Amino acid sequence: MSHHAVLETVCGNCGAELQGAFCHACGQKVTGPDVSLHDFFHEAFHEFAHLDGKIVQTLRLLMTKPGMLTKEFLEGRRARYISPLRLYLTCSLLFPAAVQRYQQEASLQAGHALVHDFPRVMFALMPVFGLLTWVLYRKARPFYAAHLYYSVHFHAFVFAALTLEVSVILVAGRYAPSITGLTAPAILVYHYLSLRRVFGGSHLATAWKGTLLAITYVLIIFSTMVAVGLRSVTTSGIPTPVTTEVK
Repeated sequence: MSHHAVLETVCGNCGAELQGAFCHACGQKVTGPDVSLHDFFHEAFHEFAHLDGKIVQTLRLLMTKPGMLTKEFLEGRRARYISPLRLYLTCSLLFPAAVQRYQQEASLQAGHALVHDFPRVMFALMPVFGLLTWVLYRKARPFYAAHLYYSVHFHAFVFAALTLEVSVILVAGRYAPSITGLTAPAILVYHYLSLRRVFGGSHLATAWKGTLLAITYVLIIFSTMVAVGLRSVTTSGIPTPVTTEVK
């Protein structure tokens, strides 16, 4: 706490009476009206170090223990991790950036619109995926919010896995196909393991419910992407070729 902060008796943000280094009402750190350079750099370092630590811990749990991050949130252990939405946005923004770098390296402009639209489509479909899991597992988790948490975490993993795949292609070059062929099976295995960890049930129940969920959702994604692609073509303003009649 800075020297100026010691002199403060009320919170500058909400006006509550101060009782410590942080306001008990709104949580703001106690600071005086004049912030020193030391205060600025100390707070910046603390924020970056704290956020970096949370990101590493969140990604490690997301990637190595399917469904465990969702369980942690549902059981109330949330402060140690970044929010599900921030996690999804981080992973989904890294994917098109990695693909763009790959296209530049390989000298490709093709599929740019598809890559650009894919994260947006997936973001829009996350509530649909949560609704599908709710239909199949509403007895285990009756509240929809739990399924939405699961959906956001699962989609974040998918984008993280796809980003890792593109990164491997960039690094490994022609040796990459033997490695990247594992991405789709890894996502499928993750899908079944995370379902069972979060929602429970027997291996047989997880198998048929997970398969039904995967097939249904892939069809929804495919049909949505086709619709988005057709809409992009019809609204792009591309002139139609004019045919001349030969006399």
